[in-house]
Amino acid sequence: MNALNSRLARRIGVLSLVTGLALPLAHADTPPVTPAAVQTTATDGRITQNVLTKGVYQVEYSAKRHMLYAAVAGDRTDTNDHGSLLVIDPATLKISARIATEVRPFGLALDDTLGRLYTSDTLDASISMFDLQHNGRLMKSVRLSEKSDTDGKYPYRPREIRLDAAHHRLYISALAEQGRIYVLDSRTLETLNVFDNVGKKPTGLAIDTAKQRLFLSNGDGDVQVLSMQDGRLLGHLNVGTLPLNLLYDGATQHLYATDYKGQAIVSVDVKDSTQPRLEQRIATEKGPVALLAVPQRHAIAVTEHDAGNVALFDTRNGQLIKRFALGNQPNSLTAVSGKPTLFVSVKQPRAKDLSTPGPDSIVRIDVSK
Repeated sequence: MNALNSRLARRIGVLSLVTGLALPLAHADTPPVTPAAVQTTATDGRITQNVLTKGVYQVEYSAKRHMLYAAVAGDRTDTNDHGSLLVIDPATLKISARIATEVRPFGLALDDTLGRLYTSDTLDASISMFDLQHNGRLMKSVRLSEKSDTDGKYPYRPREIRLDAAHHRLYISALAEQGRIYVLDSRTLETLNVFDNVGKKPTGLAIDTAKQRLFLSNGDGDVQVLSMQDGRLLGHLNVGTLPLNLLYDGATQHLYATDYKGQAIVSVDVKDSTQPRLEQRIATEKGPVALLAVPQRHAIAVTEHDAGNVALFDTRNGQLIKRFALGNQPNSLTAVSGKPTLFVSVKQPRAKDLSTPGPDSIVRIDVSK
């Protein structure tokens, strides 16, 4: 394995942990941008930013509660910092409440109807369920795998969570040299099924509830199409060098993947599950990670993590609509339902020991024009 491949393997294995989430490490010599500098560069009136705390990863917006929720893994070099969930006012971007967690959450999934928030606790190999109707009370936590007797590590570490609310199912990608997908009952966290043989270090997940299809990306460069019922492989396509996260558009039956190393968004026609077809590659700046649909603009938003931007591309022709420079490392995306308003978690560059020089931020972007 050459030095580049070795470095990429470490990136997938260490900080491809979540989602939209945990991301490839910045180089240790990357100069951090202080929160004040981020505010200075965000002079565009469409951008609002607030500094939060260390270790902010995935964010979700609750239309029912008009609140943002952020998974906070905390300072991973501080053994006394166990992480938390932040409740954030989307209007002011101020922290409204902090929910203590026993382990460090990275990924999130929200059941807005039932008022439940699910976290993937990657370092602890567990999934937790919180009751938002009762101030974020922990309802249950389950560990998906136990530590190996040989090396003392968890063999499978959960990354992305996808909720099929209609069928009360959670689908969870689990990182391993040969990864797997866990299927849990979203009401009880009981394991209902395990899909093995899904390739090296599966990262991104997307679901098509209408056709009961599960899409995943893995470290082999593949996008796979699986049956949500039994995990049967329906089709697959090699889409690039390092596909991370996925977005499915049910209206057009197109799947979008961020190719982190290839610096592109890949569009795949999945009308035929058995023969996914590559349609186009949309060039991005360095380090594309998270994807989000912006239907009001016929667009896709992407975090260009290593370049420090959020970019908006037209899905009809692949053309760049707008690029917003945020500084540091834009990470996860969520949006206000029915409105062209994005929320972005923005991380500080990490050193080799995983320490961070300062707190991460939340940014709101008006992409209406």
